Amino acid sequence: MAANLALLTSVAQELIVRVRDDDPAANGQWLSGVLPDPGDWFRLAFLLATAVPDDRSWTELTSWFTGESDRVEARRRQWREAKRRRAA
Repeated sequence: MAANLALLTSVAQELIVRVRDDDPAANGQWLSGVLPDPGDWFRLAFLLATAVPDDRSWTELTSWFTGESDRVEARRRQWREAKRRRAA
């Protein structure tokens, strides 16, 4: 059975944080657990795409990962704090 939009939205928001904080294998395991239907992964990709600003370059969007931005460390601190709040 396909996940509903509310569940996909919740998973998308969690995945955004997890991608920055956890390793790919852990994220894959987590995603398999919360969305066991691979069709939901397909639907999730489109939902996540709607959240990506299309007026920024790929380099700017991925700078948190590559370390090319002055804002990287501040962004990482924000994500770590959000993760701590979720865990509390």
